[in-house]
Amino acid sequence: MSVGFQDSGAEGEWGSGNANSFASDLVLAGEETSAIDVINVKGDVEGRTNLISWSNVAPHMITGANNGTIQFALIGTNFFFRLQMVDSTGVIDTDKVDFKIKVGDKSQCQFGNFDNWLPANGPKDYGEAVQTEMGYDAASSTYALVLGYGLKTDWVEGSLINFSIDYYDAGAIGGWGSGPVTSFSADLKLGSNVASDHGELYYVIDENDEIPATYRVVVEGGQVYLPTPVESITTDLRVDSSKGRVVKVVYPTDVTEIVLDNNAVLTTGAGKAYLGSEDKEGSAAKGAAIKFMMDVEEARKAVKASDTVQAGSICGIDQKTARTLYDRYAALEDKSLFATSVTKTYVDAGEGDVAYAAIMEQLGLIAGATVQGVFHLGNNRSNSIFMFTTIGVFAVAIIAASACVILRKKKEN
Repeated sequence: MSVGFQDSGAEGEWGSGNANSFASDLVLAGEETSAIDVINVKGDVEGRTNLISWSNVAPHMITGANNGTIQFALIGTNFFFRLQMVDSTGVIDTDKVDFKIKVGDKSQCQFGNFDNWLPANGPKDYGEAVQTEMGYDAASSTYALVLGYGLKTDWVEGSLINFSIDYYDAGAIGGWGSGPVTSFSADLKLGSNVASDHGELYYVIDENDEIPATYRVVVEGGQVYLPTPVESITTDLRVDSSKGRVVKVVYPTDVTEIVLDNNAVLTTGAGKAYLGSEDKEGSAAKGAAIKFMMDVEEARKAVKASDTVQAGSICGIDQKTARTLYDRYAALEDKSLFATSVTKTYVDAGEGDVAYAAIMEQLGLIAGATVQGVFHLGNNRSNSIFMFTTIGVFAVAIIAASACVILRKKKEN
């Protein structure tokens, strides 16, 4: 796949100027390769990408006369790409974009400008785009282009896609397509979708603070790249009591710092968590605990009425899932957040708060019944009644069985 950008300068003709390019291989399969991975994402109800979709896809940086990023994603058999280029002039009808998607003997070739003009520049075997978004954001001096195409029956595991795109910067008064070009190209391999090569970190928002919407990435050498959407994770979980929602940031692995749009600076590291704006160091151990709690929240949501959940449960997780989760909980390095974090009760979701330590205590009881084959019901009164009732039932059953044996023997005699 390739992307190109050409800058004609202030007075250059279309297609003139210095060329800048980026080229790399992309892969949609799980085989071992140095290529970039493309992942399947969740879209909107109509199957199109949105900011949440792109917040889960690591951007790949493009440098040259103009700097930018490009991202790739899949929703079903539809292939999407998102190009962002920094350009201070922002003349949407003269700056040019030119791209080609090739799968086997089929191609989609188009060029145009950022004023919603994209005529054919060769074959259009995949027809009209399933999603088209383009424009210029003056606040960030950034062009943005999102396009998606349905590959349909060409979505075959092992098939190759060749993608290339060029961006020409005409400057303030240049003709259409003039100026230096910034390019990107790479091959993609279709197949089993795998997670992209990226890092993740978590930022816990103070309850009254505004949720960051975007972040910028900083690579070694101090260069800052374009704003990228941040995912605000909607759950009932409140980490560390006074805090608010959890924000997840997905970033390229060569990034050294994340700068949120509230100017919080986060140093990257595998699965780190930052507890509000005052936390300058972050903690991977606390990040693992937050990720675990979010997984527990998802498991609680997934419980169906048919699951083996006892009435009055605050945990709301079936025994099989509880065992897996409790094993993960036992392995966590730092459990301090469980004492200060809260969520909503399972039965009255959205009404009452319950401490996460209590959730973990009940999770252990549910898991213990499965793991050890005995009931670990704690010391409360209702649990004790349940335990003695269970023992009583077993005792009655044994006495009844013994009586049957005695009567049968007497009958035989």
